[in-house]
Amino acid sequence: MPRNSSHTGQAGLLYLLLPRVGALAVLLLLFVLLIRSGTISQVTAAEDDDSQQQEQESVVAPEVSLAVAEDATATITVTGDIMAHDAVTEGAYDSETDSYDFTQFFTYAGSWLQDADLTIGNLETTFGGKISEYPMFSSPDDLATSLKELGFDLLTTANNHCVDSYTDGILRTIEVLDAAGLDHIGTYASQEDFDESMGVVVEEVNGISIAFLDYTYGVNYMTVSDSYLVNRYNLNTADESEASMEIDTDKLDAEMEYARSLDTDLIIVLIHWGTEYQTTQSSYQEELADYLIARGADAVLGGHSHVPQPMEYRTVTDIDGNRATGFVCYSLGNLISNVSATNTYITAILNLEITRTDGETTITNVSYEPMYLLNPGNSGTSPLVLLDIPVALEDYENEQTNPYVTSSLYETLQTSQTTLSEIFGTQWPISYNEVGSNSTEDEEPDESGATETETASESVSIDVTHKS
Repeated sequence: MPRNSSHTGQAGLLYLLLPRVGALAVLLLLFVLLIRSGTISQVTAAEDDDSQQQEQESVVAPEVSLAVAEDATATITVTGDIMAHDAVTEGAYDSETDSYDFTQFFTYAGSWLQDADLTIGNLETTFGGKISEYPMFSSPDDLATSLKELGFDLLTTANNHCVDSYTDGILRTIEVLDAAGLDHIGTYASQEDFDESMGVVVEEVNGISIAFLDYTYGVNYMTVSDSYLVNRYNLNTADESEASMEIDTDKLDAEMEYARSLDTDLIIVLIHWGTEYQTTQSSYQEELADYLIARGADAVLGGHSHVPQPMEYRTVTDIDGNRATGFVCYSLGNLISNVSATNTYITAILNLEITRTDGETTITNVSYEPMYLLNPGNSGTSPLVLLDIPVALEDYENEQTNPYVTSSLYETLQTSQTTLSEIFGTQWPISYNEVGSNSTEDEEPDESGATETETASESVSIDVTHKS
């Protein structure tokens, strides 16, 4: 019986078409997959781009610190030697309170000590627990409190009278100064105290950091039991004369290197040196100043001569072969004393303006205030009075009351001011003329008087004996 032709035809047709349909389906499937693959790739790429952008946005570049210290200005006031002769101590005595008030000497000396941001003086006496005068100075503890009240901040203690009360006096002097709230430099209570600072005191003055060092040539041949007690630059303890100086270069080099490592804005060396009663510096002082400037000192401020000595800028070649300039004041003389030799009663208060601009710190102005010490040599019968010369002259000219300024003293003050100008150098302005009531315009210190000493750091002619 024949098969149903219609079914047989449909099946045959399907059989014939199936391979072709399958191929088309595969092609369609591949086409769809390719489209989807491209879309996915685009999406993935977009997602990757978004991810990278997010990563870039989330990663913050490290900040590079270009901070420069803020601009700042500070004033430093420096005085001469603070001596303790009988007339000084007796003149300060108050029988009603059985105490000593040394502030009364400064009634007519203006407010220079208090107005400065940092005031420095040389304490050329000791606090040995008793009172004695030259040649072995020891003062009442009230002197320390008076100096603090007057405005002193930092006292140098390394000088030829610092051992006048022996080792116990050195230690007690440190204790008294600490109790009075006065910073000090130059003598030390222990090796540990010295080693902790290498003899360097850092003062922050209106945000400007200054490293101070303090040295003395000798101690009047007194025995010092331990070398740390007094900071000396002279190795020759048997002969302290200037002609026999043996500079301890190992010590100076090490301590100046330590001061430089502190990276302060300035380095100032305070030093007891020179020849007494000489109003000019010696070649030895100049050479030692050059040596210190070559090792980083921005200023060298001296004392000991008991009379004023010149001021100048000195330029040297430093230890790195570069030019370096430092300010040098060889001596300011006595601030208070009972010495009546020529020029021992004239002195000055030195004012330094320190400025930091764009990270560079320099001494931008140097001026001084002439002073005259009245009544030295009177053995306490009349009080010592420190007179601000320009102010006293102006008061007299304007007929203002100053019980001490007579016509005779007026002429003496004029002569004294001229003498100070001749000693210090005429290029340095008087402070009162800059900030006082008779000021006309600010004056800049003229550096034309600077001594250019192209002194190589290793060829200084001072004795370079090294400590063994």
